[in-house]
Amino acid sequence: MKKQWRYASAAIVMAVVSTSARADAGVPMLAIFLPPMWLALVPVIFLEAFIIKRFSAVRFGRALAASSIANIASTIVGVPVAWVILAVGEMLCCGGALGLATPLSKIYAVTVQAPWLIPYESDLPWMVPAALATLGIIFAAVSIAIETPIASRILRAPSRSMWRAMTWANGVSYIALGFLAWATVKSGVKVDSLYQMFEPVVMALAGGVFGIAGWLLGNHAF
Repeated sequence: MKKQWRYASAAIVMAVVSTSARADAGVPMLAIFLPPMWLALVPVIFLEAFIIKRFSAVRFGRALAASSIANIASTIVGVPVAWVILAVGEMLCCGGALGLATPLSKIYAVTVQAPWLIPYESDLPWMVPAALATLGIIFAAVSIAIETPIASRILRAPSRSMWRAMTWANGVSYIALGFLAWATVKSGVKVDSLYQMFEPVVMALAGGVFGIAGWLLGNHAF
């Protein structure tokens, strides 16, 4: 199983690097998590609607409307913007390659530097899943923070119950996305075309990170 994950992770990394970034520029993790996240948006909306209905005792149609608007706001806008902020922050203060000689440096490389992985090419197969786990926790928190006020306003539900509902909803949906990724890896489905389809979006956002970081550093040729 570990070998399957290593080979599959290596294939994904190579697909992303070949289409979205030069190997010496590292791996912008947006290029890896954004395509499946956006493609799974509709199933996630329905899944979270069922959970919202259970917690708020509203009709499914209202729960579906709240879930749709909240998830569009968090998935299409919130998560990509959060990644841009994290990636810019990494470039401004934490983008140096410290190596992977110690356990602490390895942890640092897949946590603090998770938004845009340093190109330790031979280690990327294990670094990518570890960085995805880090970002998954962060983005789940971002999604909850964005979706809860939206759903609460639409459903006119008490904020306490909606915080609980959206925490459960996002916890379940992110776990489901992780399971879907595992199932995709195990099935051996080729992912090259999937990532190539999202290349323009990834390139635009990655270019935006360089532009913002360069502007903040006062170096427009960053």
